[in-house]
Amino acid sequence: MEIQIFIAEPRCHSLTAPFIVDAPMNRLIFEAWMKPNSLRPCRRAISSSSTMWLHKSERAAQLIKQRGAWLLFLPAYSPDLNPIEMAFSKLKTLLKKRAARSFDAITKASGEFVGLFSIDECLNFFRAAGYEAE
Repeated sequence: MEIQIFIAEPRCHSLTAPFIVDAPMNRLIFEAWMKPNSLRPCRRAISSSSTMWLHKSERAAQLIKQRGAWLLFLPAYSPDLNPIEMAFSKLKTLLKKRAARSFDAITKASGEFVGLFSIDECLNFFRAAGYEAE
């Protein structure tokens, strides 16, 4: 069975830094995505992070700090408190409609879909999760 992992960085204005891997997620893949040249610097001092074990990597914490951010771990997991879950829900719906099943099809479709996230919609993901968003 093929496993494709899609990660991205939700911002108040867009879904950025899309990264697709044709393998199960692990610490090395997550840290490669976190490298400073992969993600833009943060304007704010907070980087939200779930309690997922990958986010607790010492190297990931260092990379986040290099971006000018700090880790803020959310309480016990709840998709309602996580803007990325709301964005991914939309992305998964679009992928299902496209019937993208192979890695290449998912990669192509995801590249097209990331641009469909409007500024208002991205702001609403954060507001619905209880964050103040500009």
